[in-house]
Amino acid sequence: MLKRLMSLLLVLCLLPVLSLAEEEDDLSIEEITEEVMLDDDGNEILVDEETGESFILSSAQQDELEALDETVDTSVDPDTLELNLNLPDHIINILLLGTDGRDTRYKTLRESQEADGEGDSKGIRQRADVWIILSLNTQDGTVKLSSLMRDTYLSVPGYTNKNKITNLFDYKNKEGNYGANAELCMRTLNHHFDLNIQNYVTINFYGLASIIDAMGGADVDLTKAEAKAINAYLKKHASQMARTYDSKEAQANRVSLEARDGFQHLDGVQAVMYARLRSNLGGDQKRTERQRHLLDLLLQQLVSGMSSGTVDAFEIINTSLDYVTTNINAGTMFNLVRENFPAIKARLGTSDTLIEQFRIPMDKTYGYSDVETSTGSKMSVVFMSADNLQKNKEALHEFIYGSYLPAE
Repeated sequence: MLKRLMSLLLVLCLLPVLSLAEEEDDLSIEEITEEVMLDDDGNEILVDEETGESFILSSAQQDELEALDETVDTSVDPDTLELNLNLPDHIINILLLGTDGRDTRYKTLRESQEADGEGDSKGIRQRADVWIILSLNTQDGTVKLSSLMRDTYLSVPGYTNKNKITNLFDYKNKEGNYGANAELCMRTLNHHFDLNIQNYVTINFYGLASIIDAMGGADVDLTKAEAKAINAYLKKHASQMARTYDSKEAQANRVSLEARDGFQHLDGVQAVMYARLRSNLGGDQKRTERQRHLLDLLLQQLVSGMSSGTVDAFEIINTSLDYVTTNINAGTMFNLVRENFPAIKARLGTSDTLIEQFRIPMDKTYGYSDVETSTGSKMSVVFMSADNLQKNKEALHEFIYGSYLPAE
């Protein structure tokens, strides 16, 4: 039960959504390892220090909680992240990374790394196409999403070169080896934008589509051009999709989208395709907007569905756990949800959106350029001058904090 509950929190943070079973939203597990009390049958008892309520953990639940803790990435060293210590503690920034891995053999980075150790690196070499900073205000429960365009060209802390941020997730280290490097992704953003990001969540193409399917799909307001592009892509790449994620059976059962403007029901693959559309449909600027819009729709759908009992949270939980990699421990996630879900739920139905949105680089603060790579090939990048980078840094702080709070 607890493992399921915690895995839901991880997924809801990724989407990003925050929810919790009503009966247990007063439970605090911060002190789970501090002082252990047992009942007459030897089961562990947790006590919420604020309310005095108690909750009994069976031995099986204790095992589940310990198993969940074992899945948390403990490799990130906070001392390497170049944290801005001037930022207030009541706003938590979490980096959400969507990777372009689609191989069904590897659901998580951990599986990819294990396979890589056996000489098969196919699953681990993947870029992070989606970069979103989730900012959660623990005082008022507001949720803000700040996207970074994947081709944003920045210097890489600890290295002498620059690169597109999409390439930093699977970056060659000083030993010459490639591997998942969420630590470098967080450090790069902190370095350039004076932030304090020290937590991340990643998910790949395969996992996000599966989670959306577990939610029953998504109702998305499409343009006619977007609907036609999704149909065309899935038809053109049907064979490739069948080899990686989208089975021939799923393809045969799929209902093609109508070529019209307006809301349509999308399955998991169609929804992910919507979030990945770029060419001839507004470029990466519009693509990041679609990603944030989809997350907002999923947030509203999940909060509403869990409140009414029409969404099977446990099915989503069971689907999601295998696909998420994070360094956020269960206690931290539990408390974030516990403190903020009531405010988020209260906003449902009072506005067209549950989140506030921002994008870097801002309009008129960047340009496109072709740069030469180490192999001599050309790479198209999104370039910001030093002045424009400063403008974006200050604007990002204004969006998240209300004022610019530079590092010392």
